[in-house]
Amino acid sequence: MAERTIGRAELVRQLGVPPDLVRELLRTYRHWLSQPDGGRYTAQDLARLEIAARGRVAGEAAAEIESRLGATLRPGDPPVPRLADAAREDAAGTGALRESAAGSEAPAAAPGTQAPVAVHVAMELARMRETLSETSERERRDRDRMLTALMRTQQEVASLRQELGATRTRRSRRRGIMSWLRG
Repeated sequence: MAERTIGRAELVRQLGVPPDLVRELLRTYRHWLSQPDGGRYTAQDLARLEIAARGRVAGEAAAEIESRLGATLRPGDPPVPRLADAAREDAAGTGALRESAAGSEAPAAAPGTQAPVAVHVAMELARMRETLSETSERERRDRDRMLTALMRTQQEVASLRQELGATRTRRSRRRGIMSWLRG
């Protein structure tokens, strides 16, 4: 019997986090999923993404999340590459790391192994991606705070204008009656 799978919308609903965070988790931890590009997710995928989501919301480092995900491996499961390894594979697929390693002064690595420069570059790319995602999240929060402050300021200005208009109207009415009485 085939294992029950769920789609992305159900995944978002069950995780209880914003869809953009789910997209980021799917992109970052796809090497932990049973079908990384399949669009259908198993119960094990859901459990792993839940661990990653909780860790991300709690502000844990990627290495901590990876170690927690490592605890979900069962005997007989194939080994899962770590984030740095996955980033190296992604970049190597485009040829970017091979070119940078070939163009460097570093000694050639033995066949079947990665050049030290390539490993360093892959780790640096993974760190930069994480920093970039943290920065974009911080910018989004700051933008939301600024918009909220702007809306409150606009409401305050509208309220003050209304009060000023009411005060002027009362003053002009008083002057009108006083000049009529004197008149």
